[in-house]
Amino acid sequence: MWLRWGAKIGNYWIISRYDIKLPYKGRSPFITTAVVLRIEKRSFADVGLIWQKGTLRRFFLGIGLGISLFGVILGVTAVCLGGRPVFHPFDRESIEGLFILLLLSVAEEVGFRAYPLIRLQQAFGIRVTQWIVALAFALFHLAYGWNIWVVMTGPFIWSFVFSLAATRWRGIAVPVGLHFAINVLQRSFSAGAANHGTPPAWPGLLVEGALFAGALLLTELLLRRQRKSFPT
Repeated sequence: MWLRWGAKIGNYWIISRYDIKLPYKGRSPFITTAVVLRIEKRSFADVGLIWQKGTLRRFFLGIGLGISLFGVILGVTAVCLGGRPVFHPFDRESIEGLFILLLLSVAEEVGFRAYPLIRLQQAFGIRVTQWIVALAFALFHLAYGWNIWVVMTGPFIWSFVFSLAATRWRGIAVPVGLHFAINVLQRSFSAGAANHGTPPAWPGLLVEGALFAGALLLTELLLRRQRKSFPT
């Protein structure tokens, strides 16, 4: 219920203030998920899309993880290039924009790493699902006009991190916080995919490559732990 009301309130506010693309982008994952769940006679609670006792704590855990990961990328880039990161302070418009970033983070996680992730993992397992979701996430951003190089070094790689978080913590609270933090920090420091057209500098590419490898490694460790917990 909180997801449906959040979508309604958020879209009403965005419609009155921004162009038509944002409401559709923010609304469609909720509608699609609701329709599919109704067809399959399941509820939001069946797939963990309800507010729970630890939801807020996991959300802030995700924000902490996002800040930490982005800090590493920013620090390595600054050291290797010998420059200082340029922070763009928040004004009234950008503070209002935080609401949009949060809504879109929730919408994208619902659309890619909630029920779709669960069903795909049941059908194909974690490894294959990671790649399917990452490719779909990349194509989604390409459809919105992002540069293909930026998509492959940004959303495609980060999708593995978000999916890993959703699998590890069995829900979207952590990946929503992580996604939200990365989006806010990218725009605050004009880093990488923040402008949708310029790929990160080579130190950032190296760190994101390491991030990609780390996500794959942690996925294998998670699989190994699951096999020990639930031997076949």
